[in-house]
Amino acid sequence: MDADCEDEDALKRNVERILSSQICATSRKLYRRLQKNFILWNMKFKREVVSEKLAHQLEHVDEQHARKLIDDFVGDIPDSSNPPLKMNMINASLMEEFVLSVTNLKSDLKSSTLNSYRSAFINMFRDYRITMADATKQEISSFFKGLKRRDANNASMGITKITTGKDPLQFSLYRKISEIMLRSDKKEHIFGRCVLVISWNLMCRVSNSINICFSHLEWIEDALGIYFAHMKNDQMGERPRDARRIYANSDKPEICPILSLAIYLLCFPIDKSSNYLFPGENQYIR
Repeated sequence: MDADCEDEDALKRNVERILSSQICATSRKLYRRLQKNFILWNMKFKREVVSEKLAHQLEHVDEQHARKLIDDFVGDIPDSSNPPLKMNMINASLMEEFVLSVTNLKSDLKSSTLNSYRSAFINMFRDYRITMADATKQEISSFFKGLKRRDANNASMGITKITTGKDPLQFSLYRKISEIMLRSDKKEHIFGRCVLVISWNLMCRVSNSINICFSHLEWIEDALGIYFAHMKNDQMGERPRDARRIYANSDKPEICPILSLAIYLLCFPIDKSSNYLFPGENQYIR
């Protein structure tokens, strides 16, 4: 009987793990941070919305300790039967009040940034297997459309910056950075240049480059072909598998992807225990 219960618990954990895998690790980490902000805000202004068990733990502790307690309460894989908030009490008005309180603290936040909160709310309902009411979805959608219109008006009047995000890396600066790192004997520069040059030639995000495996590489005549298992706009990996090709550049060795890869492999011997081209923890942060 005990063995049957253990098997059932293991199956339940596997189901929760598979459901949670709908969101990539990076997005889940972001959503978790934003959800913690929401929980702490409710603890301060709407205590009755917080789970009694969690609310009792969060009383009389500082914010840093409270965040740690929330992490412990939720766990790596959320338990759908034990949410940190009383989900039936979370409505559109509550979420909108919270988002507005965030904008009051940081008035320069763009609606695209605040949209992450919307995704975090939706993910929280999904994690705890609660269906968000259609009326709530519609009101939240209208609210964020209003935020976008407000941002557009503020930009048109010069109240906020008209450009968003990071400035593009100019080709001349890209060449200069690559040249400086090519002349350096520091291993961090060798690693950094290889990731930079490969990302530029593949026209991809760094998060894609650091996940390249040796099994994703193949020579296609005079080009090095690199396959992507999935991308930001293809999370399920459903698109056709066509290799992206990169070529040697003998005229400008500082930005030659084949040379940068060769130098990298000479300085960082292949780790036979890993299939990754760039093995190690937190390579994206590196």
